[in-house]
Amino acid sequence: MSPHATIWQEYTNEADTHDQQLLKQWNQNIDTMLIVATLFSAVVTAFVIFTVQSLGPSAQDVTNALLQDIVQSLRYPQANTTQPNREIVFNISSTNVWVNGLWFISLACSLGAAAIGMLIKQWLAAYAAGLPSSHQVRARLRQRRYDALIKWKTPEIIGFLPFAISICIILFLLGLSIWLFSLNETIAIASTICIGCIVLFHIASFLLPAV
Repeated sequence: MSPHATIWQEYTNEADTHDQQLLKQWNQNIDTMLIVATLFSAVVTAFVIFTVQSLGPSAQDVTNALLQDIVQSLRYPQANTTQPNREIVFNISSTNVWVNGLWFISLACSLGAAAIGMLIKQWLAAYAAGLPSSHQVRARLRQRRYDALIKWKTPEIIGFLPFAISICIILFLLGLSIWLFSLNETIAIASTICIGCIVLFHIASFLLPAV
């Protein structure tokens, strides 16, 4: 077929219109996801900074242990003072382990989803850049790039990102519910009811379109 055939121009015109609409929709979806992921990560980080201290001895625990050693040495000055300092005994509750575990996983997944989103935006920018003016060459190059996007499951990845953020939110809410039960049962029950409704809504929003 001649490089100057009309079909090449018609194809590139249709392809350009299709690609502009598709890239606009994909970029808008990723931008929304990035905003949510950024705000969510900031919230989770604030909670993690507060609760991560429960995974190890605090400064007060260390101070108390040192004071006990001083009192012990004053009471029994004849004791051997050259022995190494005893280890500080610290028991981590299962509640703290679960809460911090869920929140750290949630934070890691949220940051991972944001990183993947930024990477895909780079793919989309490269997809539309540097197309030649020749309609025949432009059509063939565009088709190769489009086939590459499909091969790398780009539409599926973009569609999965909101689901990943929802999973992160659910994990955070589960950890929040567990944490509240360790503080106040009344507040925890009321919050858990709200959290349950949010989780059910998220699950339904992903399952109903598949029915």
